[in-house]
Amino acid sequence: SGRSYYTYHAMYYHLTRLGACPDVLSEETTWNGGVPERCRVLVVVAQQQPFDPRTEKALKDFTARGGKLLVTSDSTFRPEGAAVVEGEVKNIWQLSGFHADAHRDMWKQFADAWRRPLEEALAATGVPAAATTDPEQGYCLAMDAGPVRYVAVIADAKDRHYREFVPTEQLPVSLEGTGWTVRDLAKQATLPAAEEDGRTVVKVDLVNEPAVLLALCKGAPQAVALRARTGARLGGELVFDCAVQGQGGDLGPVPVRYTVFGPGGDERASLYAGAGDEMTWPLPALDAEGPWRVAAQELLTGLEASLDVPVAPAEGRPLVEPIGEVHVVNE
Repeated sequence: SGRSYYTYHAMYYHLTRLGACPDVLSEETTWNGGVPERCRVLVVVAQQQPFDPRTEKALKDFTARGGKLLVTSDSTFRPEGAAVVEGEVKNIWQLSGFHADAHRDMWKQFADAWRRPLEEALAATGVPAAATTDPEQGYCLAMDAGPVRYVAVIADAKDRHYREFVPTEQLPVSLEGTGWTVRDLAKQATLPAAEEDGRTVVKVDLVNEPAVLLALCKGAPQAVALRARTGARLGGELVFDCAVQGQGGDLGPVPVRYTVFGPGGDERASLYAGAGDEMTWPLPALDAEGPWRVAAQELLTGLEASLDVPVAPAEGRPLVEPIGEVHVVNE
């Protein structure tokens, strides 16, 4: 409540720089279902009051299932079993506020007060970061979507404002696990990878743009299964979707580009979605009947598939129809 939100934001900022990909968890969230299963480490930040008994129970259940609990040393209330991380969390209101200098101030807080104690505390939990890089040059954000993991690599050089882009070549990125095929989605290229201490290491160029999106999978897509609903006719809509298959089965919501072509082969639409999302495209009543074509290209490696969809003429309707009685106002 109040400005506590900004204190949580400060810790969120520091954890993000270390590749932790944090969420902000409210007490109320824990009252129904406890701490989310995806959470493996929970950091209590500058807590000055005891938790609600329901929250305390949720924290005990969390540690009982193997979750790790950390608490900053400026907390006067410390949950049972929590490891203490030394430091005083300062938010932007305690620094320069909402001004351009705040970014550099937060950088200094991270470098001087929080980098080392947080690195040590996170390492002690035994929970590996999904993706990390040199925090003095940038940071990584990892997102899981089914069997594919996506990692955004973002340039943000030390002692610079985030709007000051510093081109960086061969930025090392360390990824949790081994056996990944790593695709640079901007270049549509597979990155050379090495294995170090049970992790996958690649090097990323941030030269023309300050960010790049990587896709990690245990093998390249092998097929695009494109489907369309039968019974399409003019005046209605095309309804279609696709699934992207890999060696182990469905790869989940892989990014896909759909292209819709009319009967004459002319492009009518270019659409983007995740595999599995149902797509619709309106068919004008006075357009051309016949075989329309839908093409799908998955955007991890560029694999394509296409499908001809028969489109029937519109249902016959008279050009003029009675509309019933009309009420004329003020007459």
